[in-house]
Amino acid sequence: MLYLHWPFGHALGEPGNVAQQRTVLHDMLSLAAIAPRSGLVVDLPYRWRRENYADITDWSTPSPALVEALNQAMQEPAVATVAG
Repeated sequence: MLYLHWPFGHALGEPGNVAQQRTVLHDMLSLAAIAPRSGLVVDLPYRWRRENYADITDWSTPSPALVEALNQAMQEPAVATVAG
């Protein structure tokens, strides 16, 4: 799961900000392809309305921001879930 500190209802980003939306979509698809385990929460570092997003030129390579956030998430202990 990707987590962004953005306003509720704006999962992909600001309306009309195509570069931002493509960046989040790219990170989401990359995580789906490379996630080492289920239940992992990856906190992306993007800030609402304070980032510049480059065009995605290579959809087969994860973004540096995702790789760093994934590495950080892997260092945190796994949270046990309760089945009910």
